[in-house]
Amino acid sequence: MLKGESIGIRKYALLGETGEKLFTLEYEGLFSFKAHAYFDPSKQIDFEPKGFWGQEVLILRNNEQIASYKLNWLGSISLNYQDKNFSIRYKGFWKPKIQVQNEQKKTLLEVSPYFKWSKLSYEYDFEILDKTMETDVEYLACVFYTVLYLSSFMNGISGSSEAYG
Repeated sequence: MLKGESIGIRKYALLGETGEKLFTLEYEGLFSFKAHAYFDPSKQIDFEPKGFWGQEVLILRNNEQIASYKLNWLGSISLNYQDKNFSIRYKGFWKPKIQVQNEQKKTLLEVSPYFKWSKLSYEYDFEILDKTMETDVEYLACVFYTVLYLSSFMNGISGSSEAYG
């Protein structure tokens, strides 16, 4: 199981099964959805919100688009990555999960958010159900950013600092 961990207000890390850092995701500002995922000093991808509400996000590597997603009015996100479409949606109320499904509605990944009182922020457990996705760290960065984006709206009502990235 992978773990999404908060490192301060604007920074997160995705940790692998053995606790190694796969990448760091950092927002540009407190009230900004613009972010960067750093894999190592020479490799990064950028998340560029578009539109008034930021309901569309372009994902760029070296200023070339590698993916995009759109938030629809039903509360789910459509992620287009490597010419494949994924649906990301929030499920449940008491024990919520965020599910990532492929075009055939097969669940590939489930993310369980939980509030960590010692850090006063949310952290995430990633359960990968389709092991072929486990090695694609860019895909995982896209999903992690999307999970934070979706979670910020769902948890923003409770006043978490995460509502602003």
